[in-house]
Amino acid sequence: MKKILLSVALLSSFAFAHAQKGRWYDLFSYNNVKVLADADDKIIAATENGIFYYTPSSGEITKLSKATGLHEVKITAFAYDKASKTMIVGYRSGNMDIVTENGIYYIVDIPMANQIVKKAIKHISVEDGVAVITVENGISLFDIKKREFNDTALFSFVINEAVKRGNTVYAATANGIIKHATDTSFPVSSTWTTVQSGNFTQITSGSVLAAATADRVVYGDNFATLSGSFTDVKDVSADKDILVIDGKAVYRYSLQGSLISQTNTDHTLNSALVKNGRLYAASELAGVITPENKSIKPDGPYNNKAYKLSLLKDEIWVATGGRTNGYNQPVSTNLGYFHFNGTEWKYPQLFLDSPAQFNVLDVVPNPENTSEVYFTNYKTDGTQGIYKMQNNVFVKKFEPQNNGSNSYFRPVGLAFKDGALLASIAYLPLDSQAGLYVLNKGAQDFSPVTKYSALVGAVQKPIVGSNVLWVPDPREGMGGLAAHLYNGSIAGLANAPVRYLTTQNNLPVDAAVAVAQDNSGDLWIGAGRGLRVLRNAEQSIRENNPTTEAIVIVQNNIPEELFKDTSILSIAVDAGNQKWVSTEKGGVFYLSADGQRTIHRFTAKNSPLPADEVYDIQIDKRNGKVYFATDDGIVVYQGDVANIGQDFGSVLVYPNPVITAQYRGNVTIRGLAERTHIRITDSAGNLVHQATANGGFYEWDLNNLRGSRVASGIYFVLMSNNDGTATKTAKIAVVN
Repeated sequence: MKKILLSVALLSSFAFAHAQKGRWYDLFSYNNVKVLADADDKIIAATENGIFYYTPSSGEITKLSKATGLHEVKITAFAYDKASKTMIVGYRSGNMDIVTENGIYYIVDIPMANQIVKKAIKHISVEDGVAVITVENGISLFDIKKREFNDTALFSFVINEAVKRGNTVYAATANGIIKHATDTSFPVSSTWTTVQSGNFTQITSGSVLAAATADRVVYGDNFATLSGSFTDVKDVSADKDILVIDGKAVYRYSLQGSLISQTNTDHTLNSALVKNGRLYAASELAGVITPENKSIKPDGPYNNKAYKLSLLKDEIWVATGGRTNGYNQPVSTNLGYFHFNGTEWKYPQLFLDSPAQFNVLDVVPNPENTSEVYFTNYKTDGTQGIYKMQNNVFVKKFEPQNNGSNSYFRPVGLAFKDGALLASIAYLPLDSQAGLYVLNKGAQDFSPVTKYSALVGAVQKPIVGSNVLWVPDPREGMGGLAAHLYNGSIAGLANAPVRYLTTQNNLPVDAAVAVAQDNSGDLWIGAGRGLRVLRNAEQSIRENNPTTEAIVIVQNNIPEELFKDTSILSIAVDAGNQKWVSTEKGGVFYLSADGQRTIHRFTAKNSPLPADEVYDIQIDKRNGKVYFATDDGIVVYQGDVANIGQDFGSVLVYPNPVITAQYRGNVTIRGLAERTHIRITDSAGNLVHQATANGGFYEWDLNNLRGSRVASGIYFVLMSNNDGTATKTAKIAVVN
């Protein structure tokens, strides 16, 4: 059974590598290094969402993540086997990746999986080709070469870490150090014996056996106690020396227990190792710390939490907050925002120094001056407000007039229009209504525009259209969509009439969570229980009782409403008018312009998405890159559609050649004109396929006009734009 499951995992990795290779990259944080390993000329650092390799002699850093081959995020344990040059990566889910020079193998058949509640892999150690895998209540022995599990022992108490030493396994538990020989009675927990009392959290086996409680370290066969005063031991290792990581310090002892050195750092540490006589430490917030106290890590945001993104030119801003309980209560992440300035990631000192708790729901730059940034702090403790930053340094906090109770005035989203900053506000002072504020260009404070008489409380980020300003309210049963008919004039915004869309306009239970206006002028409205479209939105909203439409698709000759009763989190429209829609716990759907066809569906299982809940999707229409924000990090997908026009861009066909034994998907042609006529012929000039592509790209399923797969050979792609003024050609090689 194990071999069959492993084969499935291999096929999954194979399909992953060929279908998505090169299309994804991560924007993960590599600050929190959990474990270090010595690998020939490199140091391997395992972090929350990936692994990076550091070569001390050259300073080179390379990384490995879910975007480049790993199968998951949230790494909870890691070990490296020097003999076989194999990495064993353990995840919060209880699954593992085995990373070898020949490939990455996904292990999902851990014997303990169906018998334990807490599946996260807590610790991995390696000796003589055997990996000892520890979970909350169990220990398994894993043969690295065969990639198979051997014996497993389950316990009624918590196991923290376990190691193999010779033919004996030792485990650190709250009840002491226990041990058992690797014999037939290994799985029987009652046959394990206690050899040292105490609440042990760490154990290691190198040149000697060593183990630790929070304030005591023992070593050797007789469990002698190391001299020293420890208060918070995070890790202990015992290779050429015994290393004790205690808070921000590393204590280095000889194998005989004599203190060699004490190294103090400015960082809270997780582990350490000695390589070529030099001490390297793994920190929680600064990557790998070198002997010179230098921080080594791939550049990335301060943390993996992401809620809302802003893109402008080559810069990125990441808001890290959130709301719960029906878009009501704040989620206090206390992280603030992260900023990529086009060269490197920055984290404002305000969020490191301030005693205030931050729940940043949105952060936006001034388009006329990107060094000027505003963010919303959605709180109920008096710290809420709209904050102005200059070069990531705090300048000013804006609050409304007559603030009243602290539980009111919760700023949510921001948007710039013609130099004015618009702010959607939840729970305005002294009532439960929502409303809109504006900071006009040159003004010193925000002024109110309106309160929404038909909406209650929550609101989302303003969406600026040409002649209508849209503000969604996601409170199910109480919300809807406000539309300011401002005709594009900020000066006339205060006097602009406001119309509302609710269930009377065919919205699902009044809620409007995500809104996007497409290239045709239609408004796509994602709600807590479905999707609606308002056709010709800016004109329709001016009519009496405009009606939104559901998208109806036909599957197996049965009409069905698209996303019926599904919670929509975000909607984005690319340059080709295709729609990107994220759903609660359902991943991301990439839809055709009319919503009738799903081009792709990305989930955490079939793609590098770190989680199935994607809170925000943003598209850089200059290059077609699609950004996804999740609680577990940001990933980017290279889409097929950048800004398109009547002419062709750089036409690319992939994969090419198409080798059927390796790839069974469609062939993509991108870089097309807005409307492209396509004819595909064989080498003799016979027509085998023809189509018209809208949106800048086309996918051919390799079938001919009769619906059968084409034979092996060379095929010519003849393309022309809509009026025939521009043409392109390409070749596709097919090997069946």
